Amino acid sequence: MEKFKCICCEKEIESIWFDGVEAENPEQGAWNNGVVEKIHMGYGSRFDEDIYVFGICDDCIEEKHKKGLIGKRIYKKED
Repeated sequence: MEKFKCICCEKEIESIWFDGVEAENPEQGAWNNGVVEKIHMGYGSRFDEDIYVFGICDDCIEEKHKKGLIGKRIYKKED
């Protein structure tokens, strides 16, 4: 698994390096212009105890954050 599609716009998010990352742990890889993460469904969701892996591109992160659809930015690295 060396590519994911953004869950918002379906743009491809490609792996920068994947050799050292197990296919079961793509969230530990480095991804070009996006992020790949695991989400664990909690109590109350009809998907309780399921785990999904998804990608979201940097453009959609920025857009959804500006619209308030992605929560508070907890950390921002210094430029």
